[in-house]
Amino acid sequence: MRLRDLIHRVRLQIGDPAMPFRTTALGDGQTVWYDLPKQEINRQTVLGVTVVNGSVETVLTDFSFAQPWSSTVTYTTGQQVTFEDSYFTSLETNVNDTPVPGNTTAQWRDDTTIAYRMDASIGQVFLGAPIPLNATLLITGCAWSLFSDYELARIAIESVNQHTAGSEVEERYRDARGFITYRETPKTLENLPALEEPLVEMLTVVNAFWALANDAATDSNVQTAEGTVIDRTTRYNHIMEQIQAMTLRYMDYCGQLNVGLYRSEVLQLRRTSKTTGRLVPLFRPREYDDHRYPQRQIPPVDHRNDDVSGVPSPLWNGNWGT
Repeated sequence: MRLRDLIHRVRLQIGDPAMPFRTTALGDGQTVWYDLPKQEINRQTVLGVTVVNGSVETVLTDFSFAQPWSSTVTYTTGQQVTFEDSYFTSLETNVNDTPVPGNTTAQWRDDTTIAYRMDASIGQVFLGAPIPLNATLLITGCAWSLFSDYELARIAIESVNQHTAGSEVEERYRDARGFITYRETPKTLENLPALEEPLVEMLTVVNAFWALANDAATDSNVQTAEGTVIDRTTRYNHIMEQIQAMTLRYMDYCGQLNVGLYRSEVLQLRRTSKTTGRLVPLFRPREYDDHRYPQRQIPPVDHRNDDVSGVPSPLWNGNWGT
């Protein structure tokens, strides 16, 4: 399973597909800052930012990732930079060749008139230069209503780490010498069994809904003097109910398959040597035909009542305290 597939499946569950949009704006010869009708825009789906002036169509170039020009950086052909509120494209590999605003040199081409920057998260476009009077700015693309791909990918990765914590895929095979041996591989999204994919999807949906619930928790009801009441807490209540339902579903599936956060685990009690007062070491259980060296287990030890005075412990017969 790939991260892209998980994000696509989660978007189907939370109802957040990429929705197309198309916006136009009439130029006044001065404005360079435009608000788009959508936020959380998918940059990969932006078909183009075009200026239509009569019968002439000019496709603008995206300079959203252009970095400020520096004399210590070696620039390659096609690299984009900003310098003194202007936008430039490198025409050849150069070092310490200063761009000249308004001019095209052998090293730099001034693309300010056809440049734009887009803030995809808040849905805004900044043009390098105002579009002509009565010309039309045309922008087409797709946007999400809840989460961007980056935000949903972070939630998905956290969910995978939670679901696969401490889980391994055990494989029994013969090595190059013909001996039977075992191999334990930590579970990841790439080697996750197909039976557990819906569980990771559920947990990702639950964590995504928690993000929405935290956002809705600050909303409060609105009541006007005319008696109009707007119940803004209903959204929060509905999200919390869905979180509870999805959590119970995830717990049920984990219990049936004995995987994930709610799987049953068999642990071992620690014994203390009556002679030395030290913990008896634990080793990982092995199959009868597993001839590898024993693997030591080091469970966590509580240190709530440790002596932090720094005074050394006394030594007695029997090496007590050592």
